[in-house]
Amino acid sequence: MRYYVYSIGEVVEPDDSLTQEKKDNLGKIIRDVLGVEETGQPGEIRKYKIEEGNAETHKITYFRHHFLDGKSDESKLSEFMKSLAQDLLNAELVKGKEGELRRHKRITPGILIIKYSKSKLLLLKLEETNSIDKKTYETRSSFMSDKRYFKAAVITGESIYIIDNSRRVANYWAEKFLKLIQVRDNITNTTKLAKLLTEDKLISSMITDEEERKTTKRILQQLAFEQSYFVADRWLDEINNELPEGVENYATIQDVFAPDALEQLDDMFQIDKKIISKKLKTILTVAENITIQAINIDLLIRRNEMNYIDGIIRITVPIKNRDEVEKIFNR
Repeated sequence: MRYYVYSIGEVVEPDDSLTQEKKDNLGKIIRDVLGVEETGQPGEIRKYKIEEGNAETHKITYFRHHFLDGKSDESKLSEFMKSLAQDLLNAELVKGKEGELRRHKRITPGILIIKYSKSKLLLLKLEETNSIDKKTYETRSSFMSDKRYFKAAVITGESIYIIDNSRRVANYWAEKFLKLIQVRDNITNTTKLAKLLTEDKLISSMITDEEERKTTKRILQQLAFEQSYFVADRWLDEINNELPEGVENYATIQDVFAPDALEQLDDMFQIDKKIISKKLKTILTVAENITIQAINIDLLIRRNEMNYIDGIIRITVPIKNRDEVEKIFNR
């Protein structure tokens, strides 16, 4: 097991004098930030991969071929680790008005800690380092709050995980530095689907008629609630079946879906119903102190289980909920 540490500021500055005390403290920092298993906390971990076509020349491929399983010698390994630190600095630079390179104002300098073993490469960038003794890497009491500001990556022979406690992985870390793309799962796909729907970016810009666009969006939202899977061509058939009389059927998925939206979604994925219910629920403020939250409100209206007449909202209470509702009104 080996450690490498680099200060990432205006330039890359390596720490070439790592004593055993420093290494012990570095190990403690990693465990404090990423947990005992050094894998991050749920919600922080995202799976990434090397984009097809880049695998042969990618730096991670080089690492896997030359350094995993204890291959190569120390000098070549040190040279490789320093090149990673330089790659990180390059990813944190932007061009100024006159073409000069300077640090991005929104990317905080920090230290890059690299832990290498025969089976794994761990990269951890700490963005707040005032709570760390630079001479020994011993942490001060304030580290417990400062440790929130970090970026990490865990690379093995089979997988790559990016760890970030912010809602969105910083572009410079995953894409510019490590040159990776995210592996989309059902949760990622469903979240993106809901976002595209709410922002009205799922539907093709070629649909310009306001009423047609409104109808298509309503059908798509209904499909998101009712369908178990998103499959674009199957959804096309469902949309055509639901279109009102007089509206011409769509011939291809490109007639309905925006091309750039489809690029953000896998061709097929299972829809996470919890996410859809949360993201697409309707919140109605009907009075200063009265708010109604409804999941799949269009279905309730179509079934006549919820309607609005002359300023009065009427809601049909299912039998299984009536006792509970009745207790509230009879208090």
